[in-house]
Amino acid sequence: DLHSFPTRRSSDLLVVQGIIVVGETGRVFCNNIRANTVVVAGTVRGNISAEKLEIRSTGRVWGDVYVVGFSTEEGAFLRGSVRMEEKFVLDPSQPPPAPYNPNSVSMY
Repeated sequence: DLHSFPTRRSSDLLVVQGIIVVGETGRVFCNNIRANTVVVAGTVRGNISAEKLEIRSTGRVWGDVYVVGFSTEEGAFLRGSVRMEEKFVLDPSQPPPAPYNPNSVSMY
């Protein structure tokens, strides 16, 4: 079960202004998911860009996440990278963030 009202949806992109809740029995297969808040108690296969991401104890995520705030419960699963950002702007017209490239990071 997916609880939201998409403003834009395809197999490549799901954009929601507001919150996406993937319930315990829910499964979402989408290359890029973007919302203000994403709560995962079920299964997500795809990258997530959000201001806040919460993965519950029953939640499973396969994909990279780009977030301002991130929390997990004990037992939660994430296979991918986490990139913390200082701010998040939900703009459906913008392309998703580029995958993390450790060679492009400069240390100061």
